[in-house]
Amino acid sequence: MLKRFTFSLLSVAMLLSIGTGAAFAQEAPKPTVKAAKVEDVQQQRGSLYISWNKKFRATHYQVSLREVNTGKHEIPEEVVRHPRDFFNKAGLPFGKYRVWVGAYIGHPKFGGQLIGSSSQELYISGHQQVHLNP
Repeated sequence: MLKRFTFSLLSVAMLLSIGTGAAFAQEAPKPTVKAAKVEDVQQQRGSLYISWNKKFRATHYQVSLREVNTGKHEIPEEVVRHPRDFFNKAGLPFGKYRVWVGAYIGHPKFGGQLIGSSSQELYISGHQQVHLNP
């Protein structure tokens, strides 16, 4: 009886050690890293306050803002009537831009005459302002 009990105990111990060895022989689970895709990263955005000197005889001003690297027009051709001498644009991705202001006698899209213009390149990295003299 003692012999059977010892044999049973040894068998159980052997099975447990075999199971433990098998568990150690298995590969450890690989850690997973969750990385955000470039498209999913929130892009930083800023704003631009554009102002200009009033030009004698000008009745309209045209404002254009273009991102230099991509060529994308953020403000394609905004027409502003005199006496207003400013324009705001918010939600601009950080980057290098060229701003242009033209002074016109008459509406620029209906045969107005360009009497002066000015442009400047700047880097948007927050809230910026620029003043031009067309």
